[in-house]
Amino acid sequence: LDTIPDRIYFKDRESRFIIANKYVSMIMGVKSPSELIGKTDFDFYDAEIAQPYYDDEQRIMQKGESIIAKEEIGLNDKGEEIVVSTTKILVKDKFNKVVGIIGIGRDISAQKQIEESLKIQTESLKETNVLLEERQEEIQQMAEELNVQTENLREVNEQLERLSLVASRTENV
Repeated sequence: LDTIPDRIYFKDRESRFIIANKYVSMIMGVKSPSELIGKTDFDFYDAEIAQPYYDDEQRIMQKGESIIAKEEIGLNDKGEEIVVSTTKILVKDKFNKVVGIIGIGRDISAQKQIEESLKIQTESLKETNVLLEERQEEIQQMAEELNVQTENLREVNEQLERLSLVASRTENV
């Protein structure tokens, strides 16, 4: 449990930590996971951060609906905001009574940055494609104009050849 670089924890019905791995304790700013036991997110975070976590956990326990890969803002071990993919599921005892939740959180900040970069590149490529399509239309119009001019020159050339032929016959007579 302690070697996994994800947040892994069990919480009771009141959203108090029962078990947590070392990574969770590091993020919460305590030396050992045992220091988390019996405490909630409110003991470590401002209500602005802790309340949504608590609300999700209580909703899971009341309605029995799991949260799978929910993207939410969290903090890393340096206190910096990161994007976390969170999964929380209901835990029941052998009598099918709800006893708490198990949660796993993974830092996906790097993936989100890549996604954002790809989104920007995609938009840029779309803009470039529009410009290329416009330029292609211009080239097509120019090609059509050149075809018309070529046809006109061919006709003029044919007329000149006829006139030249008539002129050459007229001089010989």
